[in-house]
Amino acid sequence: MRNFRIGEPPEQVEAVREAIQVLLDSGASDQQMAEVWLARACASHDPRCEGLTISKWLRQVADELSSG
Repeated sequence: MRNFRIGEPPEQVEAVREAIQVLLDSGASDQQMAEVWLARACASHDPRCEGLTISKWLRQVADELSSG
């Protein structure tokens, strides 16, 4: 995420951070968040393989994208 944060235009980083925050604030279950992250966003990284819940990982990503 750090590479994305420093390598992309600030507007793009903020748009991704905001989209993550909307998902986190939506009240969706972890299963629903996984569906959005993996299926709809076509992401290849599944943090559950590392023992993290989707919501915890997304919070970490949002925090990393905010720390600029």
